[in-house]
Amino acid sequence: LNKYGSFIEKFMPLETFFEEYDNIDGISRLKVECAKKLKKQTKKSLELSKYFTNEQLIHSLKNTVKLTQMQRAFRVKPHILIVDDQVFSQKILETILKDYTCHIADSSGEALLVYMEKCPDIVFLDIELPDINGHHFAKLANRIDENAYIVMVSGNKQQEEIKTALSNNVKGFIAKPYEKQTILKIVDQYANIKSKNLRHKQL
Repeated sequence: LNKYGSFIEKFMPLETFFEEYDNIDGISRLKVECAKKLKKQTKKSLELSKYFTNEQLIHSLKNTVKLTQMQRAFRVKPHILIVDDQVFSQKILETILKDYTCHIADSSGEALLVYMEKCPDIVFLDIELPDINGHHFAKLANRIDENAYIVMVSGNKQQEEIKTALSNNVKGFIAKPYEKQTILKIVDQYANIKSKNLRHKQL
């Protein structure tokens, strides 16, 4: 558990591991199964990364966002996209943000689809995702939407991660575990900026 627990949990619940792989031969089968899934996951990431850097696609996404972002003007409260592959983290954020409409995505690929359809006001984005990491998604979101409001949330507090996040023009970096007031402060900051921009347009 201490040495391999976190690795096993990427592929199956620990209780399943002990039920199905409780002998030496089972361990070798697990290695083969994990290797296959990891290879498939890596291939998927490589394929997706090509789309995230395809200029023609990015141009099309920009045009789509120009249409869907009109939804924001009619919202009383911001819609929030939570991008995290950990159900526990999703539930914590959903609970904190219970007064707002939340959309959930487990990966960058799914997050892109939700973004195109819902055009969220705020995105709480994890770094470690199963396909393309959050840094890549943040960079793409800011390219296709000039009003993107991305906040990185991660258990990784290394300065290099924070530096990369800020270089992608994110609006903030929050370390896990979440603090309720920190999350709600981000929402308030967004609301204040939106209100100021609205007053500026009216003038």
